[in-house]
Amino acid sequence: MKRLNSLKALAIVFLLVSFSTAAVSANGRAGQETAKPSAVQLPSIPPRELIQRVINNELKASQEDNTHYMYEDRRQTASGSKTKMMVETTQGTVAYLLAVNDKPLDAQQRTDENQRLKLLLSSAEQQNKKKKEQQQDNDRVARMFKQLPNAFIYKYDGMIPGNNGHEWVKLTFEPDANYDPPSREAAVFKAMSGTMVVDPTSERLAKIQATLFKDVNFGWGILGHLDKGGHFFVEQNNIGDDRWEPTYMNIEFTGKALLFKTISLHQIESTSDYVRVPDNLTLAQGVEMLRKHADGVLAENTPGGKK
Repeated sequence: MKRLNSLKALAIVFLLVSFSTAAVSANGRAGQETAKPSAVQLPSIPPRELIQRVINNELKASQEDNTHYMYEDRRQTASGSKTKMMVETTQGTVAYLLAVNDKPLDAQQRTDENQRLKLLLSSAEQQNKKKKEQQQDNDRVARMFKQLPNAFIYKYDGMIPGNNGHEWVKLTFEPDANYDPPSREAAVFKAMSGTMVVDPTSERLAKIQATLFKDVNFGWGILGHLDKGGHFFVEQNNIGDDRWEPTYMNIEFTGKALLFKTISLHQIESTSDYVRVPDNLTLAQGVEMLRKHADGVLAENTPGGKK
């Protein structure tokens, strides 16, 4: 299945404005980059053209990159943290819960997790549902992502050192007064400003942070709203094979859904320990791989076990 994993972090934001339940909380990591004079010249092309190239490359990579990886994902919310091992297969991405609040699963939790995966493998209906949901999310994110070049006015704001030996370009953005949002979800762009950091060599998005400078109403406020001050920060890195993935996501939004339901979304998510796996990995093989990894983690955390 074609995927948009490289846009995963922005998917959280875009699905949020459709009142999904995923989000992440902000901290001081965002906004630390200060552009400084550099011997490397700013790109000669207009800022919007550079952003268009970057967006095109993000979308192209998500459609054409068939490499598969296994990696660790830790998600922190107000109610605690969950650490999962994720693996990408030909039938979508599947996860195995490793720890809750940084504590390895106990015997009952392991049993429950294995039973959940056993049920997934035995149910074609669940597999198809999961695949369909992932594809629907991917399609929605792609539609939103395509709006970024035209939704904002971009300005170059200097160069900063990248973590891959390249000098990266920093840009600021603010809403384009002439932009006409094609959907309710895209209306959020009219209230958002921030910065982007781009690797001009690979023309890929390295970092993006944005803040809502005013409330965003959906359906004249009847369907809900997002509060002024909501913000997010996303950092992407090249994990290998020229594949860029979000390694840190940090988002905080509050508001109302359907007038009555309070939205309070605070989450920090980080991914690490990317390991290449076979590109033809099936769902069953992926689940078995996750189980073996979980067994190893359990052994390492058992008194007298492997250290």
